[in-house]
Amino acid sequence: MSLRALGLLLLLPAPLLLSACITRQVRQDVYQKGHIEVFLRSEKRLTSVVAKNYDHPANISPMRIAHSLSRLDIRRPVSEGNHRVPAIPTELLYSVADGVSRALSRAGPDQEVVVMAIRKQRRLGVLDDDYLTSFVAYVRGDRLFLHLSRTDWEVPEKHKNQKLPQPRVGENPTKLR
Repeated sequence: MSLRALGLLLLLPAPLLLSACITRQVRQDVYQKGHIEVFLRSEKRLTSVVAKNYDHPANISPMRIAHSLSRLDIRRPVSEGNHRVPAIPTELLYSVADGVSRALSRAGPDQEVVVMAIRKQRRLGVLDDDYLTSFVAYVRGDRLFLHLSRTDWEVPEKHKNQKLPQPRVGENPTKLR
């Protein structure tokens, strides 16, 4: 057997070994109203789901979630006046709460709830500015955890016709206080 043939034989299993390390996202749409998307996200390695061990499904009323979300606020940077504002814009609050409630009741123990809500604001009566609020939610024990990624983040022009960045637990693309 030539050295070249032996090299080819050794390289054949390489893609299979590398694919074992690759994790892919699985998305299940739950709620879409206007510019608000709520979906369930899980991760798969090859054919097996990555265990997250959340306490899902969980039945929490939309009003209770809306009340909890309305209590969250953030402090703007000093350059913007250093004042406190709601983490979830008020006009999005009840729709987001409804979507989160539906998603939590459908979620499995290995799925997290992802919320991506866009608020549109008219500028000069003609142009629209888009502002993204996104977070991940899940239930562990008797607690609802929320990981805010972006809150009222102005979407740059380069992202307007592309996929928006999804929130991830542990990632903090914007500094929030």
